[in-house]
Amino acid sequence: MLESVEYLDAMTIVEDEAGAKYEAERQRLGLVIFTDGFRTEDGATGYAAVWGLKVHMGRAQEAYDTECAAITRALETAARRRNELDHLTIFTDAQAAI
Repeated sequence: MLESVEYLDAMTIVEDEAGAKYEAERQRLGLVIFTDGFRTEDGATGYAAVWGLKVHMGRAQEAYDTECAAITRALETAARRRNELDHLTIFTDAQAAI
């Protein structure tokens, strides 16, 4: 079980496609994680939290569930590394999940 964090200095930035591409390609300090969830037409679901992880979630989920799971995994990974991190950036296309 992860310890709770009392304070998180965070911000949410919403960009159009060109702005998002610029932000994603910009050099950043610390850990950078890209997340995405998906659901195929046949009902298969999964997510990726890219620093090297892809997870299949079965067929009983919605795309929103997978997006939330990807963001959660990214935050869990960052929490486990919190003593070594000065900065964390998580990119997601799931505005509803944040």
